Amino acid sequence: MQLQPTTRIEPRLALTVAEAAKAIGLSRARFYVELSEGRISGKKVGARTLIPLESLQAWLAALPSVGAEKAA
Repeated sequence: MQLQPTTRIEPRLALTVAEAAKAIGLSRARFYVELSEGRISGKKVGARTLIPLESLQAWLAALPSVGAEKAA
């Protein structure tokens, strides 16, 4: 048995809208709502919208924690 050479895939800096929505568990429609309301930021390249990974991480960090107590 001969081993096939592996190709190293570099981490991506941005995802498409469909990839980003799937990665965080939202529908594309809900993702576009978050995008249009400015809670997630994207970059345009021609007609394509790319979502930087940092934008997804910031969005997740800004969400309220489950079971978080409200400030009095």
